[in-house]
Amino acid sequence: MAGPSANLTRARQNVPLSHFAGLLGINGLTAWLALHSLGRPEEGNVLLSSTAAGSVGSLVGQFGKLAGCTTVGLTGGADKVQRCVDRFGYDQAFDYKIGEIGATLDTPLPQGADIYFDNTGGEIFDAA
Repeated sequence: MAGPSANLTRARQNVPLSHFAGLLGINGLTAWLALHSLGRPEEGNVLLSSTAAGSVGSLVGQFGKLAGCTTVGLTGGADKVQRCVDRFGYDQAFDYKIGEIGATLDTPLPQGADIYFDNTGGEIFDAA
């Protein structure tokens, strides 16, 4: 009779090794645990994430969507903004390099965010 460890071994064989460098590795673990243990997302929350196109931020947005949040991402550059919306499923994304960050956040978040997932610190953290 095969036990749980045999099932886990079989599952690992069907997962590409590259997944353990992202979703199933430290990036995915960081995104999931920090968002769910500290942010505690609930249906209808507004989630703001810095470095939304990065290895952790891209997953935070997806996990937030699964939890029923409206997701807003901050990233640097027009191509990354588009990637956040088209590929990672953010509701909105903004380039933090264009204009003053406080004014950038006023547009999508006039009432602020319920959860801020910080990957950067500094000026973006202060504005959020």
